[in-house]
Parts: sequence; structure tokens; C-alpha cells
Amino acid sequence: MSGVYAIRYPDGTIHVPAAFADPAGPVIACGMDVLSPGDAGYDFYAAHAVSAEEYEEHRRDDPAESARLRAEFRKWYEARHGRRSA
Repeated sequence: MSGVYAIRYPDGTIHVPAAFADPAGPVIACGMDVLSPGDAGYDFYAAHAVSAEEYEEHRRDDPAESARLRAEFRKWYEARHGRRSA
């Protein structure tokens, strides 16, 4: 699955990926904002969110695609570093 998704759950909440980086220090955090109907930004994300069921369908691993991507990465790594990756 590629991309980042806002996910709509049956209870009406929308989970939106969120990240924070502090330019003054080494603080980096990733998580989810949980929006409920009436919250600022809810309507925007609701228009673009996928259902939890749709997200789970897309999230499932495709072994053939995973193997293809690993092989592609190995070729890219070897071309730039002249040796096999770990």
C-alpha cells in the first residue's frame, strides 16, 4: 500500500496521520489525530478519508509485490554503494 490515509471508523471518528519535528532539538514524533464530528478540519478529512475496511484491504501484504520491491531496492543500493545490502 502506498500513500498516507485518513481513516474513517464506524463510530464516526477519523484518524489522521500527524507528525511533529522540533527544529530546536532531536524531538520527532509520529502518531494520529482523532477527529470527531464538529472538530475543526473534520469535514475536510471526511471528504478524503477511506473506511477502516477499505484501509485494511489495501494494507494487506502482497508477497509478490514485496519481493519485487526488495529486489528493486537491492539493485538501487548496489548501484550506488557497490555492494549488497544487509
